[in-house]
Amino acid sequence: MPTRIKDGSVIYNCTCTYYWTGAEEKILGEFKETFNPTAPDFHLQAMIQSAGKLVLIDKLLPKMKAGGHKVLIFSQMVRCLDILEDYLIHKRYLYERIDGRVRGNLRQAAIDRFSKPDSDRFVFLLCTRAG
Repeated sequence: MPTRIKDGSVIYNCTCTYYWTGAEEKILGEFKETFNPTAPDFHLQAMIQSAGKLVLIDKLLPKMKAGGHKVLIFSQMVRCLDILEDYLIHKRYLYERIDGRVRGNLRQAAIDRFSKPDSDRFVFLLCTRAG
């Protein structure tokens, strides 16, 4: 269930089935039964259809981009950010990311690239446990 904040923002938890070890192979196997495994976006569509929240993100992000918006996505779990990063790469959305593996000066550089008025970065992935 989403949480709506005073300013109209909506927060969703990241509970993607790809998070669990071995789930990707099982999902792909099941997806092959109903979809063409030779389609160029087969893996992307399997990923999206495996989690309702990714279905929502897949519908929401194009609208946000068309409206000239930028998107911040927060998660406590780095693995969820890994999954979202895979999605963004497949969709060719430019993004920045900060988690516990990114050190001080690199964090600031990522923030600066995202924040520039003429920035081409669309999404910023942030781990709330990055420190």
